[in-house]
Amino acid sequence: MLASKPKIETLFFLTTDCPISQRYTPEIKRIMKDYAKASDFKLVYEDSGVEFDVVTKHQTDYKIPGTFSLDKDHGQAKKLKVTVVPTAVVVDDKGNVLYFGRIDDSYGRDFQWHPTKERDLRNALQAIQKGEKVPVNKTKVIGCTISF
Repeated sequence: MLASKPKIETLFFLTTDCPISQRYTPEIKRIMKDYAKASDFKLVYEDSGVEFDVVTKHQTDYKIPGTFSLDKDHGQAKKLKVTVVPTAVVVDDKGNVLYFGRIDDSYGRDFQWHPTKERDLRNALQAIQKGEKVPVNKTKVIGCTISF
């Protein structure tokens, strides 16, 4: 009997007003589509000063599929030690963190956008999908700081 692959969830920590989060929206949508069979996806909005309807509008305006939550008190962010958005966190069904960090390396020093060389989250999801160990399970995130 084949061992079943772990049930995983990928959390994208974002804010509605972070330009870097906004710039990553197309890639987030592509990842959600490309790895729909490998992971469930959830967007976790770290906006403490916005209401549910603002986040709903953001999802609609950017045509982002899937579920989301509004983490106004930053409970989820604190629990997972997320301090910057956009951050991707992949967890298994036992709550173990399989990947924590940036989506890719498109942003560099001084927030300059450059061609992507390392697709860290995609690499992690691909390894998990194949039943392999994640090659790099933690990366530094460059983005907007969450105000706790």
